[in-house]
Amino acid sequence: MQIHVEGKKLEITAALRNFVQTHVHKLEFLGTRVQQVRVFLENVARKTGEANRAGVTIKVEIPGKDIVVEKKGQDMYSVIAMATERVKFQLGKLKLRHRDRQRGKTRE
Repeated sequence: MQIHVEGKKLEITAALRNFVQTHVHKLEFLGTRVQQVRVFLENVARKTGEANRAGVTIKVEIPGKDIVVEKKGQDMYSVIAMATERVKFQLGKLKLRHRDRQRGKTRE
C-alpha cells in the first residue's frame, strides 16, 4: 500500500507525516485490498482575525470504487483521526456488502 501525504497552505512536518502514516497504515489490516491512499491536508483560512481551520481529505483507491472522505475541524491531529475512523467505517461497510452479495443475501 502506498501512502501519499500532500499539504496545501501547510508545511508537512515529520511529526505530522508520521501521525498520518500510522493512522492510515491501520487500514491494511481490515481485509480489503487497499492499493493507494492519498491524504490532502490544508489550513482553510477563514475571516481575518479568526483561527485557521484544518481540513483533511482522504482518498482510498481500491479495486472498483474509490472512497473519499472529507473532514474539517480546529485541530489537525483530531481531524486526521476522525477522517481515518470514517474511512475504516466505509471500508467495513463495503466489505460487509461484498460478503453478503457473495452469499446471496440482500440488504434492505
